[in-house]
Amino acid sequence: MTPKVEAAVACEIRDLSLADSGRRRIEWAFHSLPGLKSVRKQLIKTRPLEGIAVAVCIPLTAETANLLITLRDGGALLQVCAADPDLTQDDVAACLVRDYAMPVFAVQGESAVEAESRQVLAVDNKPQFVVDENGQLLRQLVRKPELAERLSAALIRSGAASGSPAEIPQIPVIRAGESISSRLFGDRYGTGQSLLDGIIRVTGLFPAALCVVIAGYGGRGRGLASRAKALGASVIVSEVEPVRALEASMDGHRVMSTMEAAALGDVFITATGSKTVLHREHFDKMKNGAVVGNAGAAALEIDVEGLARGSLSKRQIREHVEEYSVRDGRKIYVLCDGKPLQAHLNEPVPAAVLDVGLACQALIVEHLIRNAATMTAGVHAVPKELDQQAARSKLDAMGVKLDRLSADQERFLAGLSGQS
Repeated sequence: MTPKVEAAVACEIRDLSLADSGRRRIEWAFHSLPGLKSVRKQLIKTRPLEGIAVAVCIPLTAETANLLITLRDGGALLQVCAADPDLTQDDVAACLVRDYAMPVFAVQGESAVEAESRQVLAVDNKPQFVVDENGQLLRQLVRKPELAERLSAALIRSGAASGSPAEIPQIPVIRAGESISSRLFGDRYGTGQSLLDGIIRVTGLFPAALCVVIAGYGGRGRGLASRAKALGASVIVSEVEPVRALEASMDGHRVMSTMEAAALGDVFITATGSKTVLHREHFDKMKNGAVVGNAGAAALEIDVEGLARGSLSKRQIREHVEEYSVRDGRKIYVLCDGKPLQAHLNEPVPAAVLDVGLACQALIVEHLIRNAATMTAGVHAVPKELDQQAARSKLDAMGVKLDRLSADQERFLAGLSGQS
């Protein structure tokens, strides 16, 4: 039972007395978010979100708290719930309630996600805009026509934006998860590093001189492969898409099928988004002591049940590590029971990596509020200029100067564009 807290706003959090710790955590993260800081200064000057009620459902961490504070400083009236309770930082939630008077409904580890999202929508400020990590707020709003009628637009990262039309109110939606800044920085530079750090921490293994097999060479797979290679590992990549396979080969990795790689790898990490990527036939070929983990989006990439059926016994050998003793005496180790590592290792993505994506999300909210009345209903791509503006804010903070096209060059390039 979550303890009751005395707060000036409606909320459901762990403990208000944690707020001092949360404030220190938020301030520390802010030092590594110069791009978002630049956007915050801009929003404070122009106050484009003045008086706009915005319901937000995102992973509640020190980094995303800085996004929330940025939107608040731009004038928004926020009400917040957690998209992933496993990632909720209770002290951060307490700080947002006490120091920023935000209605927050988020408790670390609690599974009542739908209940929390309903509480957010019950706050007196009925939302006009939604920032939604996985579509759960939009799905709630579809069931509440009296609230959905007030909605003007939404920013969403995943989930309902690719679901059925019935899951999406007839409003403009921008899918922020498809932005270049999110894919490039979040997946390639952020998740790749944090997941490899987490794997090293829970296994005690060090990649140097090991053979690491990465299944899938999307953004996340590229990040994992580049970090493993930088730490001295021999990297094998498996792919089904020819262009990505060629890219992996040109990046200096060996490329082969998962079946070929099964006999060679010491550590196997799936990052495909597909199902049953590693199954019984792969396990039969693996070395004694092979480690298997899933960096994909769902707990389907590794056939853990198939491994269990072919094993004599199973036991937990370390936190997040289970040992399967197969019938010929080999041991195979599965991380987090085959579930997505990023959701269970709680290894944070560095704030500096999240900076561009958070800055872009703040700019998308501003863009939606300024332009919702003229946008058509349906899912829209992130406007290119917002990605560029977010990247430019980061470069400016880094002191990086860019070349500028001369008027003659602009005319020349415009002419080429007109001929295509």
